[in-house]
Amino acid sequence: MKDFKTILFPHSHLPETGLKKVLPLFGPITVFQPWFMGAPTFMPDIEGPAAVTILNPPNHMKPGEGFKALLAEYKTWMTYHKDRSTREFIKANREPGAGGNATWDIRQMLRENGRHQPNREKDEVLRWHLILHLARDVEDELKEADRALRVLKDKKSPLGGLFEEGEAVTDVFKDLTAFESKPPVDENYLASILEAWFALFGVYLKENELLITLNRQVMHFVSDLWKETETKGQNPLDTIVRFEFPDLSHHTLVDLIAMEKTFIEDADIGELKNVMMDLWKDPQNSLFKLDELVKETAPRFPWEDSGGILDITVKHLIPYSGEDYDERLRPLSGKTMILVEDKANSE
Repeated sequence: MKDFKTILFPHSHLPETGLKKVLPLFGPITVFQPWFMGAPTFMPDIEGPAAVTILNPPNHMKPGEGFKALLAEYKTWMTYHKDRSTREFIKANREPGAGGNATWDIRQMLRENGRHQPNREKDEVLRWHLILHLARDVEDELKEADRALRVLKDKKSPLGGLFEEGEAVTDVFKDLTAFESKPPVDENYLASILEAWFALFGVYLKENELLITLNRQVMHFVSDLWKETETKGQNPLDTIVRFEFPDLSHHTLVDLIAMEKTFIEDADIGELKNVMMDLWKDPQNSLFKLDELVKETAPRFPWEDSGGILDITVKHLIPYSGEDYDERLRPLSGKTMILVEDKANSE
């Protein structure tokens, strides 16, 4: 088995529930985090760095200790400016000095407090860190909304006692879609996060990487941009393989790490990983091979131990040389993206 390593993209933190879904088949996982975010709470439960590796941006991109106070001050500022949402800040004009951009009023506030340094490079690094820290807050809010929704779905309708026995009562929460799986699509919001992520961590990326996401909007955003500038005669559907895998996240992390090692030693699943690693060498033939291998191997996946079903999409971003190349996608060229989501949320 080759040195298989999957990079979380473009998230800057990996909740334990998410890690449990991706670790058995796609571990070990590398997570890029901005400075001062703090290690995930599950890290003490993992023996050694083999399962998850946390990397911060290079030292020359580390903001000063004052960044913590700035971040706290910004969040306080937001509480007094209800019209300025975190999403609006993240998707703001990516030229921080642009005039008339109300979401950057915080800069004026910092200048007045004497804490702003007129250094564009430091200013950009600080902005990228702010974006990724705040993006985590947005993801956490969606997760908390989903948690509350699941609790509501598990409860019986509050109207149930008001009807005669035998009368049907519609559960108003049953058919609601998870907030996290289908957040509002906003290209500027996602583009700002991708820009910050690549700016801070791009130096660590090799030419051909496996990038894993838990958010279908990220996959759709990248795929749609790729189609817009794809070379003529290239069928984007030929670059995608989809399959199902058992959800084993009901196990403990310790047990899942042991499973991941077992899967690596399994000839069939080990070959699946090898093919994904080598997609860049011969994408069309390798994707066909991956599709056939999944069909052969799927019946032997540990379905008997499954707590659910995961939908997995593997998309190779074939390099192209067209003139209409979207600069936002250049760092992704030649890499492979993997989307992992609950089947219940993907339908």
